[in-house]
Amino acid sequence: MNSVELYAPGIEWILLYMVLGAVVGFMAGLLGLGGGGILVPLLASIFTYQGINVGNVVHLALGTSLTCMIISSTASIRAHASRGAVEWQVVRGLAPGIILGAFLATQVAAHVNSVYIALFFALFMAIVAEAAVCQLAIKAQPKTDMLSRINCGRSWNRIFISACCRGRWLSHHCLLGL
Repeated sequence: MNSVELYAPGIEWILLYMVLGAVVGFMAGLLGLGGGGILVPLLASIFTYQGINVGNVVHLALGTSLTCMIISSTASIRAHASRGAVEWQVVRGLAPGIILGAFLATQVAAHVNSVYIALFFALFMAIVAEAAVCQLAIKAQPKTDMLSRINCGRSWNRIFISACCRGRWLSHHCLLGL
């Protein structure tokens, strides 16, 4: 099977993609997330199951997810804009940097092994999740000192190193203390 060739989808795959699209669309509309945090890992799993070359699975999942995000973003933009919940001046300021950053990232990603992209993705999602939990914890305590905030921000590093060493992932990095 070609590295990016999918076998002809049967009705079960079409239904799976429709359900997956509905879940991701709901999460995107509700929380503003979906493509990266939900769709990429699920697509990577599905593509692996379908027999796509492991070296191309993450790239294919990212590209497919980004393409799908155009659809969900368009629907969400319309809904939020109709309620006046889009700051267009900020969008105009961010757009050039986003375009440049996306262009540069795709050029770099094309030359990076999928394993490293997957590890970076997992680490980034762990950092984002940990930051969200820390923000909730900090808000729950009326007088949080600066040391607590710093320690909360460092906990992701200890978790990642521990996971790497236990799973024997990147063992040379574990020996170096990452």
